[in-house]
Amino acid sequence: MKLLTHVEVEWIDAQSSMDILPVSKLEEHPIAVTKSCGYLIKEDKEKIVLGFMLFGVDENDDTLMKHYQIIPRKMVKKIIKLFEPHGVTIKKSGEKIPIKYTLAYRKDGGLIYVLKDKKKVFKKGGKTVRLN
Repeated sequence: MKLLTHVEVEWIDAQSSMDILPVSKLEEHPIAVTKSCGYLIKEDKEKIVLGFMLFGVDENDDTLMKHYQIIPRKMVKKIIKLFEPHGVTIKKSGEKIPIKYTLAYRKDGGLIYVLKDKKKVFKKGGKTVRLN
């Protein structure tokens, strides 16, 4: 199971058209700045890979993706993290501890895990249950 982050990628897109325009208009035509939002699958020196439609996981616990986009890194202007879940854990003493977590789908697609400190946990009947 791969943990996925929601991002917005702002990037410069190539353009082409079958419109008939004078050369003077083409010389002044602005560059297209595009925004794509999705799950960040991969980010390296060469490319950004976004996924848009999750379909659970396969028998090897690998996340299944139906729709994706590969953007050449040199075309990317910026990447913004859209959603970083957070919450509060309350100890028996009443102490409140802020936590950050990541959402992921289970193999059967039924439960949503909350991963904290690389340990799998989920909510069950109002109680936090840890899985190893």
